[in-house]
Amino acid sequence: MGEEERTENEIKQDFGDDWTDFLEIVAYPPRSARRKPQWMGRYSAEDRFIPDPVKELMKEIYIGLQNGSRRLVTMGTRAVLESIMVHKTGDHGKFNLNLDEFQKAGYLSVRQRNTVEAILEAGHATIHRGWAPSDDDVSALLDITESVIEATYLHEPRAKNIERGVPRQRPRPGSEGYATETPNRSPT
Repeated sequence: MGEEERTENEIKQDFGDDWTDFLEIVAYPPRSARRKPQWMGRYSAEDRFIPDPVKELMKEIYIGLQNGSRRLVTMGTRAVLESIMVHKTGDHGKFNLNLDEFQKAGYLSVRQRNTVEAILEAGHATIHRGWAPSDDDVSALLDITESVIEATYLHEPRAKNIERGVPRQRPRPGSEGYATETPNRSPT
């Protein structure tokens, strides 16, 4: 069954004055909890624009986040960015080459590339150098990753949707395409 409930005095008897060293306080959900973006919602119409591998990785990232697994979230953001780059431009064998091709294809500006490189480096540091990101670090990683997903998969369809609803500008008098009307005069 579950763990046995014991009083503070019983614990002190068994472990002495250092009994608090044996306690672990866990808050659920953790302080790093964050809302999923709207496009990750179960009934989001935009869900269809994002490839399944990206959606699945993001779902797992949010599960890791809800469980306080900041290192896994960091590694997951690195993985989802690589998945996006490979999906859009193919696999070029190395991260830097994938990033080069992704930028050449117009998905990243120079500044955005520097931002994405910071996330990739955070993933490398977590995997290879034991770096433990803070809650603020994880929040920034997710902000940037979600932004890349939106810019890559959602901005274009959103803009086309807006474009369909915006009324066309009428040609101005004197411009090409302007139809001049002549008053109807009856011959005399």
